[in-house]
Formats: sequence, structure tokens, C-alpha cells
Amino acid sequence: MIGPFDGAIPSGGAVLTIPITIPSDCTITPKAAGLGATASVSQDGVVVTVPATSAINPLTGSITIGSQVLPLVQKPLNPTQLFTDVPLTHPYIDSITMLQKLGVTSGCGPSTYCPDDPVTRSQMAVFLIRSMESGDNFQFNGIPYFVDVRPVIPISNTSSV
Repeated sequence: MIGPFDGAIPSGGAVLTIPITIPSDCTITPKAAGLGATASVSQDGVVVTVPATSAINPLTGSITIGSQVLPLVQKPLNPTQLFTDVPLTHPYIDSITMLQKLGVTSGCGPSTYCPDDPVTRSQMAVFLIRSMESGDNFQFNGIPYFVDVRPVIPISNTSSV
């Protein structure tokens, strides 16, 4: 059983222990991916070491323990506030920053993100396509899969999502 772990890593790097209960008849081999992280087993759990970064955007990685994947997000050295309504202290600042930097969203206005607004199914579809296809340009035959969806929705109508 894996204990509480929020996955946040400071820009200066860290050595942290993920609390885990390992049955005596079980052996685990944790795997680290991204961030230059390493992982090993100790009597207290899985020890993760992440080096410092000078990146300007949040970085991601993961630790795999058995069949569970724990995401890691390393904060940038000097974070930038991209949206006026998402302060640097916002609990999801790193995720929102990554969505904007990867082109998944441009927010709800020229300088706002509207973090507490509901998301429509159409907006979520745009988020998913942009994240899977790395942008707005992709092949699509124009035939809708659902009867309540118009055959063509101009991407310009969804650019502020």
C-alpha cells in the first residue's frame, strides 16, 4: 500500500521518501522516468532523488511502483504567472502552466484562465484532441460520431478554451 504523496518537487531538487508497505514475501523494483530521477527501496518506502533544475516551465516525470504510476511535477526555478486569475500560489498553477505551454488551452480570455468555471463537453473534446494531436491540425473525415454534434465546428470557435 502506498501512503500519501503529492508528487510536487521543488526546483532545487529533492530526496524524498514515498511511504509504502511492502509485504515480507514481496520484492519491488521502483522505476523512475523523467526529471533525471532515481528510485530505490529503503525500509521506510521508496526513496526518490530528483536533481535541481533551471527550467523555465514545470517539468514532469513519474515513479512506477508495481502497477501504480505516481506523477511527479518539478516546479520551475522562476515561475511566471501566465493568467491574471491564476496566482503563483494557486494549487494547480503547474498543471495550468503546462496546459498553456503545450498549446492545450489558451484560457478563457486574453489574460485569464477562469480556473473555477465549468468545462463543457465540447471544450473537453478540444482539450483532449489538442493534447493527443499536439495542436489543432489533424486528420478528420468530418462525419460526426454523435447525432447531437454538427458535422463541422470551426476551430476558431474553440480557440479560447
